[in-house]
Amino acid sequence: MDFAQSTSVKGVSRAVRTGSLCLRFMWIIALFFGFGIAIFLLCDIFGLYIANETVTNIDEVNHKPTFPDVTVCNLNPFLTLEDERLSINDYFKFLNRFSNVSKERVKDIFGENTTKLELDELRGKIVSIAGFHQNSHPSVNESKDSVTIPDPFILSCKWYDWMWGEITYGNATHNCSDAIQAFRSPDYVLCYTIKVPETVRDTDVRGLTLVLYLNENVDGHIPRFHPNLGFSIAAGARVSIQAPGVMPDNKKGISVSPGHETTIRLETTEYERRVEPRGTCSDTTYAGHADEKVKYSESICTEMCFQTQIINHCKCIDAMLPHTSDHLHGYPYCGAIPNIHHFVHNTKANGSEGNTSLEEAFRQMGRNTLCAIRYVVNTTACQASCLQPCREKTYRYSVSQAVWPHPAYSLALFERMAEDNPTLNQRFLNYTALVKRWRDQDEFQVTETGDGSLEPQGPNPTGFGPPPESTLNQNPTQVDTDQAVRDLSEELAQLKGINNNFLQLKILFGEANSIKIKQGPKITVASALGNVGGVMNLWIGITFMTLVELCELCFKIVTAWKRPVPKPDQNTNGEAMREMSIASLDK
Repeated sequence: MDFAQSTSVKGVSRAVRTGSLCLRFMWIIALFFGFGIAIFLLCDIFGLYIANETVTNIDEVNHKPTFPDVTVCNLNPFLTLEDERLSINDYFKFLNRFSNVSKERVKDIFGENTTKLELDELRGKIVSIAGFHQNSHPSVNESKDSVTIPDPFILSCKWYDWMWGEITYGNATHNCSDAIQAFRSPDYVLCYTIKVPETVRDTDVRGLTLVLYLNENVDGHIPRFHPNLGFSIAAGARVSIQAPGVMPDNKKGISVSPGHETTIRLETTEYERRVEPRGTCSDTTYAGHADEKVKYSESICTEMCFQTQIINHCKCIDAMLPHTSDHLHGYPYCGAIPNIHHFVHNTKANGSEGNTSLEEAFRQMGRNTLCAIRYVVNTTACQASCLQPCREKTYRYSVSQAVWPHPAYSLALFERMAEDNPTLNQRFLNYTALVKRWRDQDEFQVTETGDGSLEPQGPNPTGFGPPPESTLNQNPTQVDTDQAVRDLSEELAQLKGINNNFLQLKILFGEANSIKIKQGPKITVASALGNVGGVMNLWIGITFMTLVELCELCFKIVTAWKRPVPKPDQNTNGEAMREMSIASLDK
């Protein structure tokens, strides 16, 4: 009774001490109501805590972002590498030879159950650039040292710092020669991944400029058009931007057209996700084998999972899905025709090599390709096993284009690009001749005087404006410079070589900041304790000190129970004994 009267739970003490039955009834009702509301709110707090729900915070972080890896691929379908064992024209001629086979024979080769839609998809995969590259070389993922590059593709590459100046190292400016990794691609022949050089911090790079030569002066004909969402048949280049170390995904890239300057403005987004039980993310570092140093990403993991299912079921590789070097060493491409090099170079259509006939080779290729077409991958299993990475860096970008170059810069551009590439001089003889005429008509000459100084000579030493009238009168055979320039410009306007074969890329950060998206628990231990304390104090009036009071009460009860009770004397009655017991409890 004394504890109830003195406790800090105000409702209990008031209900005990009041002498009015109405007030006591009111306090009892209030206590029950408060306890009910408190229990309801506490259950809600506890349910949210064990549900492990997360909250996402979005912040703008003011620090220099990391420059990404940039992958560029030439979209010219007739580019071939010098070590290709099969030319693209020979490949399509070979397929055209087999296209005259009757429908009945096709059914016999590929099976009676093959539908027209399946045959159309099979032709689309084989009679294509991807089909050619599956048959032209046994391996498509090779290092830069093993790839023989026939023509220059990246003519100019420069890095820029945050002050818009070229990045220098020592006394020289940085170029991309020590930061390019060339690799074969089953869809775009040859691609180049440009990484920030090891001698430069990736956060010191603001932008990158590239001048690309597309070599579109190649005549050819692709016999079949097959629309594909992940494959571009445009003229120009394919550009993919990804975080450093992540495998490029050309299916998600952008196509840039020749004769244009394309500016790609980047914005960085950094993600921090939580692992189980508070989140669902993967802390895996590498996708596939760690030796290949391919950083993990959800999309690469999912597509590799699809690839693994197809390999296990069909025993062949789908060329349009990512694959590792171990895959290439153990399995053929689904679209690869066995012994195709023998059949292409054999004058007999039904030639054979060993016991493998031409029809048997097509039958094996068709069996593999149709198996991959018909197989339905288990997307649920792949999505369940491929979670988002716990730490991820992505790049959003906006793209703008303008016609490039301005006609006034055409000859200067060609002269600069052809300076170290004699091949360009041979392929663009018209431009070479115009550059020579342009230089021959230059009226500005510099000679060295006797004292070692330089003195301009000629009819117009300043190089600006028309020659002096007196000079023209003295030399009536002087060429009309203005007319010569106009004639040169008209001839240059008729040429389309630069517009059809060159383009410029500018990839840069707009601002020195990034967006950080971080997941956190919706209710932490601290917030849960605070909520519990607030509910208990608001609706019941129980505080931490109330718990101390309860501990004190328990201590008194235990000590009173363990204390021996003295035996009563003869003259002591039962009422005296009860008073002693009550007194001991109060102590």
